[in-house]
Amino acid sequence: MIGNQVPIDITEGKASFKELSFCEYKNVCKMLMSDDIYDINHCLETIIKENVTSSRPLNIIDKFKCLLSIRNTILGNEVTFLLEERQITIDLSLILATEFSDEPIVYDILTLSSPVNFYSVDYDSYIAECLVKIGNTSVVDLTVEERKQLLGETSLPITDIYNKLHNVFGDRKLNIFKDIDINIYSQEYILKFIKNIFYEDLFQVLNFEFACMRNLEFKSADFKTYTYPEIKIFLNHLNKEKETEKNTMTER
Repeated sequence: MIGNQVPIDITEGKASFKELSFCEYKNVCKMLMSDDIYDINHCLETIIKENVTSSRPLNIIDKFKCLLSIRNTILGNEVTFLLEERQITIDLSLILATEFSDEPIVYDILTLSSPVNFYSVDYDSYIAECLVKIGNTSVVDLTVEERKQLLGETSLPITDIYNKLHNVFGDRKLNIFKDIDINIYSQEYILKFIKNIFYEDLFQVLNFEFACMRNLEFKSADFKTYTYPEIKIFLNHLNKEKETEKNTMTER
């Protein structure tokens, strides 16, 4: 039954998430049917906003860990999918246990770190999301717009700052399977990667929902109360009971 807060190991501070009900996960699958990067990003940010509680603002490393943790409670730790035209099976819990590099990057008077969003509309926004200090003054509690304003007042070259971030972040790759690496800073790539591991075919999800309505006599409120794995267990138990009854009748 939903309501449990599950802790997540993030870089600094504390975070936890609320388990998604079957109904919530079904809605996620509906949103992830789109291949548009903006739509995928909006869906993932919505999952974070509605289900994750944290003691401080989250960057993309934290958000990546949160999304993988939420996904694992719904679909299990292992996932098999096509990546770079190869079918691979990976254990996502091993990725969660990996040490992510988030060493600060210095450019002139600026100190920068991992951005707060997977997707940014322009260079200015991206740099502002990464900005943590100007000189000795912390700006982490300011909005992105406020950081952009302060950034503009420095008169530092935006393109040069972006290129430095792009080069440093480009080297921070994460090995997930033999010779296959991913980069959580590659906006389009990482959004599609998260979509691929989170999404389950909507037709199969709806078929499962119908089976539960027919066999477990579930109402709409039940799908909002229990998680996907819990309902799978209920249905499996019912099927086992039916099989046992069938075998008993046959023996007679």
